[in-house]
Amino acid sequence: MEKIFEVYGGAIGKQRPKGTSRGGFVRMYAPKKTIVYENLVSDAYLRKYTIDDMIQKPNGVSAKIIVLKKIPKSYTKKKTAAILNGEVCLISKPDVDNVAKSVLDALNGIAYEDDTQVCNLHIEKHYTDLESKVTVFLEEID
Repeated sequence: MEKIFEVYGGAIGKQRPKGTSRGGFVRMYAPKKTIVYENLVSDAYLRKYTIDDMIQKPNGVSAKIIVLKKIPKSYTKKKTAAILNGEVCLISKPDVDNVAKSVLDALNGIAYEDDTQVCNLHIEKHYTDLESKVTVFLEEID
C-alpha cells in the first residue's frame, strides 16, 4: 500500500550537528531549524496516517520525495517561461541528499521502525508556479 503526504512550505535540508563545551565535555545537539522541520514532516504524516499504519515489512521501504519550490517573483518573464517549459533545473539549496536525510529521519518510529528499512530512494527538485511543498511517497516492497 502506498502512502502519500505533503509538507507545505520550503524544504529544509538536515543541518550538521552543533556542539558546546562545558567542563571539558562536548555536548552535541541538532540545530533548532532541523528539529522544527522534522517535526513539521512528522506532523504532516500523522495528520493523514497513524502510528498503527507503520510499515513493518522485512523486505523494506521504497521512498520518493519531490521538492517543489515556488518560482521567485524577481525572475524575468523569459526565465519564468523557460522554467515552466522544463528548460531550467532547480539547482539551488537545499541539497537533495540533505532533504532526504531530514525527511527520512523525521519518519523514524512513525512511518517505519527505522530509516535503515528504506532501500530504494528517488528524489527530485523542481520549480512550480504554485506554492512550495514537499510530497513524499512511501511504499512497502513486496
